Amino acid sequence: MSSAERPTVLFFIPNMAGGGAERVWINFLRTIDRSKVHCELVLCERVGPLLAEVPDDIVVHDLGKTSRLSVALMVRRFRKLCLARKPAAVVSALWFADMIQLLARRAGDPWLAIVTIHALAFEINRE
Repeated sequence: MSSAERPTVLFFIPNMAGGGAERVWINFLRTIDRSKVHCELVLCERVGPLLAEVPDDIVVHDLGKTSRLSVALMVRRFRKLCLARKPAAVVSALWFADMIQLLARRAGDPWLAIVTIHALAFEINRE
């Protein structure tokens, strides 16, 4: 399959500074069959120690987040990126990226929006 025929999937997360969800994205990017799917990573801000673990062949997009108040700017930049890259799907993780993706997407947009929830299971003791 030529690179033009492979669907593009954007993996979207705020940054690579944390642990669990960011590690999941690294594992996806390392193991996904790139002969079938073209993957790119979208970050609100290009920071974090896990950046060094992103495979070399993965394009990393930085939306240039400057503060928590820059949500409207992130939504515009993310939408512009999606319209330019024409992904088949966008998979987001963590509430900030999920929110931006859902605010940016409009009815009729051609990409599939996948929002993930990463949580720890715990027991509530009601004694």
